[in-house]
Amino acid sequence: MKLWEVKAEVGKKEYKWHFCDLKSISEGKVIILKEEWFNLFLSCAKKRGIQSFTIKSLISPEGREVSGQNILLILLTFEDLPMGFLIKILNRTGELMAIWPKEFAEAAQKDLPTLKTLITKMLMIPEKLSDIVIGATASLRNFKEDVEYIT
Repeated sequence: MKLWEVKAEVGKKEYKWHFCDLKSISEGKVIILKEEWFNLFLSCAKKRGIQSFTIKSLISPEGREVSGQNILLILLTFEDLPMGFLIKILNRTGELMAIWPKEFAEAAQKDLPTLKTLITKMLMIPEKLSDIVIGATASLRNFKEDVEYIT
């Protein structure tokens, strides 16, 4: 399983996560999140409360620094399960690039359709969402067309 490394500084504390590359667990399949998904997610997140931060460093599975790209990180708890999504913003849609934690990725590897269902189900049952934290690369915070997704 290939890994993405994400570093962030929130306040004076540094955090580091290892997200599992989706293409490496899905036999190269890509999941695209449509603009409607982002709008629904943002609506749910605002109701539940959001914390945000800027991604300090983002290293691809190939070892390249890619924090100059428009990347969004979402950490949350759904039905008491912590999970995270690393999403590359593509002009009003987003490509799901990686997920966290490893146990979540292992479950998704065994049953990719359930991952797709879960991503949709989160928005249909917003009362089961909590602890929502959104991180973005500095370039995304300045990307005018998509700033509404991260505010």
